[in-house]
Amino acid sequence: MVAPLGERKGYDVSDSLDNGGTVEQLEALACAAEPESGPEPKPEEPDAGPRDGILNLRTSAEVRDMPDPLHLIGGVVPDGVIFQVHGPAGQYKSFLSLAMLLSVANGVPWLGHAITRSGRVVYVLSEGGKDPGSRIRAWLAAHPGCTDDNLLWAESAIQARSLVFTADSS
Repeated sequence: MVAPLGERKGYDVSDSLDNGGTVEQLEALACAAEPESGPEPKPEEPDAGPRDGILNLRTSAEVRDMPDPLHLIGGVVPDGVIFQVHGPAGQYKSFLSLAMLLSVANGVPWLGHAITRSGRVVYVLSEGGKDPGSRIRAWLAAHPGCTDDNLLWAESAIQARSLVFTADSS
């Protein structure tokens, strides 16, 4: 791995995997991570749109001074981003994903990381999903008082570019 997550601004899970990192290393980092403390920064006003007509070019100084993103899962998943979990078979991707989604759906911490906004979530069964019912029951047994009422399931393929990982509080 070139740099552990968090040591370089903008270095994320995809960068780690693309540079030889393993799912086990990412899992160890997630388990060892400390939850963020303090309030999240306030978002800026929405951008008025492209300034150059197509690419919305910015200077390096503008990018450097941009506020850190708000997180749906504190310090782990920024709010309003496209999100996916990938890796070799048998690496507990579906358990990880289901735990994240049920934590967001219930507003309970995920591996010690605060959930900043709870609401309805969607799990996409892109590979058929192997026995999700028992996994849900196991998570619910470990989290008394939680439900799967805000967890929806999509059973057909969708275009990744249309996904945004955010909680629907409606």
